[in-house]
This record gives sequence, C-alpha cells and structure tokens, in this order.
Amino acid sequence: IDIKAMDTTVSKIERYFPFKLIDLQKLVLSLAVGVRDTDGLLLFPDIFCYMGRCSGKNGLISALAFDRISDPDIRNYHVNIVAMSEEQAKTSFQDVYQVITDHPRL
Repeated sequence: IDIKAMDTTVSKIERYFPFKLIDLQKLVLSLAVGVRDTDGLLLFPDIFCYMGRCSGKNGLISALAFDRISDPDIRNYHVNIVAMSEEQAKTSFQDVYQVITDHPRL
C-alpha cells in the first residue's frame, strides 16, 4: 500500500477543489492510486462505482481526473470521461477546467 501516494492525492484534491472529500471518496481514490501489487502495478487499474443520486460522483471523477493529469511524472496522461449524457460528461471536464483556471500555477 502506497500511503504517500494516497495522502498526496487527497491533499492535492482538497487543496484545489472547493470541497472536502468524504470517507467513501477517500477510499475509492486510495484504491485507484495507492494499492499496488508486488511489482508496483496498480492492483485495481479499473474501478466501477455504482453510486446513487447526489452522492458526489461528478466531484469524485473530476478530482481523480485532475490528480492523474497533474502528476508531473506522467506526461500527456489521457483521461476519458464517460457519462449517460454529453451534458453530464461536460460537467466533470468543466470542473477540472475551472480548478486549473482558478490556479494559474497549474
């Protein structure tokens, strides 16, 4: 378990996004970035979250996308956002875009 990666991800998101992560979101993010096998590869490269209405799905995917594209060790990281509608997919893109424009150093 890569505790440093998990802590870095959570602190970066909470620094730039206008919300604090709830425990469930921290768990999902930790599985996505910090649980690795003995070779150092992510143990869960694909994660499926089945969540109800108003449970923070867009905020979670926006935060995870932001974390991945802002990793200085990975150049040109590709992120795909898939949703049931174009409007919903644009929401996460716009969330990340807003964070980047709000913080010029990014």
